[in-house]
Amino acid sequence: MTARSRPHTPASSSFRGIDNTRRSREIDRSAWAGDGREVLVWQTQGTGYVVTPEIKFRTVFEGEPFFSYGVELQEGETLAEGDFPFVSAGVAQWGIIRSNVTDDERPVFYTSAVIWIAVDATKVYKLQWRFAFQGTVMRNREHIGEA
Repeated sequence: MTARSRPHTPASSSFRGIDNTRRSREIDRSAWAGDGREVLVWQTQGTGYVVTPEIKFRTVFEGEPFFSYGVELQEGETLAEGDFPFVSAGVAQWGIIRSNVTDDERPVFYTSAVIWIAVDATKVYKLQWRFAFQGTVMRNREHIGEA
C-alpha cells in the first residue's frame, strides 16, 4: 500500500469564520479565567491509610483540575537499608458548584478536594507531601453562580 498526499487547498471563508469566532471567545475568556496552580503541603508519620479533611482551594477551578503529588522524607529522616516506602494518594471527593447557566452544558467549578493517602513500609517514616492542582482558574467570581 502506498500513501498519497492530497494537494493543499486553502480554507474556505466559513472555516475562517469559525476560527474568528473561536479566537474572540478565547479573548473574552481571558478576561475572567487563566491558567493556575495550587500546591498544598501535608505531613504524615507512620504507615497505613488516612483521608484528609476537606481542603479548600484559595481559588476556583473551571472544570476538574489535574491532580498530582510528590513525597519526600522530612528533615532528619533517613531511609532504612532495603526499605523504601510505597506511597500513593488520590482525590476521594471534589467540592463543586454548578453555574446558574440554564443550558444543558452548565459549567462545573471545583472549590475543594478530600485526599486519601496510603503509606506502606517496614520502618515508620515522617513524610512531607505536596499536592498540586492545576487547571483553569477563575479570576473573577462574578462569573460563577450556584444552581
